Amino acid sequence: MGARMTLSIEQSFQYNSVTTRSAAGPIVASADTTPDVDPRTGRVREPTWYSVDQRGTRCRQRADTASWWKTDSLTRDKTLTTMTADGIRFKVLVPCNENDLVTSPELPPSIYASDEALFPQVDIDALQRDANRALSMDRQATWSPQPYVFHYGLDRGMLRYNRIEGLSAGVNVERDLGAGYTEGALFRLGTVAAAPVGELYLRRSNIATDVQAGIYRRLAVTNDWGNPFGPGASLNALLFGRDDGFYYRTLGAELTGTRRSVNDALVFRWRAFGEQQSTATVETQGSLAHTISGNEFAQNIQAVVGNYYGAAGTLAYAHGDNPHGLHLSGDTRLESGTGKTSYGRAMTELTLSHGFGANALFALTGAAGSSLGALPTQRWWFLGSPYTVHGQRAGAAAGSAFWLGRAEFSDGFPLVRPVVFADVGWAGPRDRFAIDSRAISGAGVGAAILDGLIRLDVSRGVRPTHGWRADLYLEIR
Repeated sequence: MGARMTLSIEQSFQYNSVTTRSAAGPIVASADTTPDVDPRTGRVREPTWYSVDQRGTRCRQRADTASWWKTDSLTRDKTLTTMTADGIRFKVLVPCNENDLVTSPELPPSIYASDEALFPQVDIDALQRDANRALSMDRQATWSPQPYVFHYGLDRGMLRYNRIEGLSAGVNVERDLGAGYTEGALFRLGTVAAAPVGELYLRRSNIATDVQAGIYRRLAVTNDWGNPFGPGASLNALLFGRDDGFYYRTLGAELTGTRRSVNDALVFRWRAFGEQQSTATVETQGSLAHTISGNEFAQNIQAVVGNYYGAAGTLAYAHGDNPHGLHLSGDTRLESGTGKTSYGRAMTELTLSHGFGANALFALTGAAGSSLGALPTQRWWFLGSPYTVHGQRAGAAAGSAFWLGRAEFSDGFPLVRPVVFADVGWAGPRDRFAIDSRAISGAGVGAAILDGLIRLDVSRGVRPTHGWRADLYLEIR
């Protein structure tokens, strides 16, 4: 994972008067003193640096409030008011109190201010109208099929490891057809699972909207948090014999779509499906931990086998760009299905975070969900593991309703940030949602490396179990 950013720094000067010695001579701006020329070389000598003590003495004599001062190139001159660059001398005004350079009213406001915008709203509205008109689904580029592109290995998660498939390798091939269309196919085979999985799909998209139709045979996950198919989960399963995913198999067809706002503050995803759902059994105990100490994977869930037809939607939202200010993010999910059983499920999750001081950050998360009808086991909520309640095993609490609370405080630089956290949650039958107090909980400390790209947590269960647990995961939480 990498990132690239372009940074531009501009510096401007204003001259009160300009004189020249000759038409071909150098330009001199209100020269206060004669340049200090070295007689041996004929070149202007570099001015000397003023020390902290000299600078502080001058500031105190002028009754300025500066206490500590660091040497700055803008004060590199014998007079503290001029400097020389390429033979040109110019005045520089530098306050004794360096904080004035941050709080000066002459500076533009913060880029995170409420009235600050990359583009005026009028320009955004016009740009959105033009983009929607020029790149709408019926006004795309001409039909022009391109060569096939293959994805494999770590690209797009084509290589993964879990207790159902073992080591599973896949190949995804796509071709851009033009007119907004993309066709693709995926095939995957595990080292221990007898049943291969695969997909065929056709997608049409523009800047803001994607619509895709496909048929598939998949290994699906029930988890509403985390990514059991991600590289971090695969590494934990392979090395430590810990697989926090709960799986079931699906065979069917679907129609999906995504709609994004201009700045991605709102993202709506929807899905209509018809599929057969069945149990996925544990097929391997292979891991480094099993080889060394005999540690075994936990058992998987028993799915309610049958045909299901339904629809689901997720609205994700985020507000606040200032990393040191108030930031709000979360999502709301709805799903309804019928077939073997008829059910509905809904949940919402909200995270509030706020920066303190230079690098500290406090985050508070709350989530709750419930259901209607006969919710099949494969659509329950499962709590436990670092993504929900630290210090407890995955599935320590499960059921047709849940609530969850998390608090986290971190401080330090993005390279390595120490973290302190505490989690509490409950899951069980929905008719006991308001009266069941048997919540699970845990707390601990950790380190977020590269601003959370790599995370190492050491936690201890508070209730019901009290054991220690260490978790290493790679995805940003």
